[in-house]
Amino acid sequence: MIPLFCASVLSLTLVACAVPPLDNSPPQFTLARVQQTLKKGMSQDEVKAAIGSPDKLSRESSGWETWIYDKQTSEPGPTPGVVNQNVLTVTLKFKDRLLQEFSYSARAWHKP
Repeated sequence: MIPLFCASVLSLTLVACAVPPLDNSPPQFTLARVQQTLKKGMSQDEVKAAIGSPDKLSRESSGWETWIYDKQTSEPGPTPGVVNQNVLTVTLKFKDRLLQEFSYSARAWHKP
């Protein structure tokens, strides 16, 4: 009876470990992710799945659509009282819902 119980517990443990946890969090927005994922010709849905929804969106009468991502992060600096500030701005231009061009700017500085 005990070997059967141990075998059951072991098999349930292995099955539980084999199933990855669900991750419904939005994609992490970093410069590396932007550089690795964005490709001309991607659809708007593919871009959203890769880096999330834009912070700002504008549409022109000519059919062009511009998406802007503007993310700022802060973390403790190298010395007490100093904060590292990082800003990443990404501008995407779409025509007919397809990515035609994009640019990005990353800035970092120490704030006392």
